Amino acid sequence: MPEEGEFLTKLIDDMPGADSLTRPGQRENISDYEVIIAETPDAVGTVIVFCGLADQSMMSIKFLDKYFSALRLSVVYLRDQQRYLYLKGISELGKDLQETMSELGNILKRLQTKRIFTFGTSAGGYGAIRYGLMLNAEAIICFSTVTRIHQEEPRAKLLQKRLLQIYSLDELDLRSNFRKYENSNTRVFLYYGDQMPQDRIQAEMLASVKNVTLHPVIGYKGHQSLTRVVCEKGLFPTIADHYQIKV
Repeated sequence: MPEEGEFLTKLIDDMPGADSLTRPGQRENISDYEVIIAETPDAVGTVIVFCGLADQSMMSIKFLDKYFSALRLSVVYLRDQQRYLYLKGISELGKDLQETMSELGNILKRLQTKRIFTFGTSAGGYGAIRYGLMLNAEAIICFSTVTRIHQEEPRAKLLQKRLLQIYSLDELDLRSNFRKYENSNTRVFLYYGDQMPQDRIQAEMLASVKNVTLHPVIGYKGHQSLTRVVCEKGLFPTIADHYQIKV
């Protein structure tokens, strides 16, 4: 069976049914927004989702939201339409990172957040880790994420050039960011295809960092590691396990 067909078949089996959802789902046509908030009544926590450069999360937000709804999570979906790996913040929330973090804190208060989590795919994983550490999140889940800018990385060269006009290589290296939060207890889970060289190199940069756990998807050569987790483990139990949510 072709990979896309296998994913769609597994997704139908894996995705929570309507009877398990705790609120209405997200609409498909929300690409004009940088910030989308989905509030769950009496939520167990809030997850901040950092979309990748394509403003998605390796699957439609409409589908992804069903998982978080079934897990009784409120969600703040973020898109970095400035294309700076979330380093300049989100323009809908503030003029810079400091104002963005302040407004995110206000949103979390309005949602009566009990527990904080982050979730990111591809370039969005970079934001999920940086913001997750700043917010002292309990856990961070990333799929095929960026962890630093380096010369051997052949992808997104225009983005790399723009970033290096403003930031140093050390500033862009998440290992430096982790050193600032060396006493943090935030747990980080990184999924990537073990046969995808660029994603493997990015993930292994953090192999020695405290509280970071690598989850190579064995035999997978592509970038869409979230879809393989759906096929092989199931996304619902993966999120529930890492966020330690009883179901």
